[in-house]
Amino acid sequence: MNSAEMRIEEIKMVQRSLSEVMNRDLVDNGHYGHYSERMVKEFQEKFGLKSDGIFNEICWNTLKGKISNKINNFLCFFIRTSEKKAD
Repeated sequence: MNSAEMRIEEIKMVQRSLSEVMNRDLVDNGHYGHYSERMVKEFQEKFGLKSDGIFNEICWNTLKGKISNKINNFLCFFIRTSEKKAD
């Protein structure tokens, strides 16, 4: 995979993650256009970051933390549900 293809895949990953955290539909097409920029600004505003639409390392670390929280919450729910079924 060349660097342009890697960049597209990185943007797609950001788009999918933003969609999940913000509970909004964002097409993961690998193009950082107007809608992607607007979603990044909304994410930045929601989580107290500088709202400039630039997806930098601080933004990425915040997004990873929010995704981790969602995964942890899901796993806790799944485990509790499984334990209830076992009883």
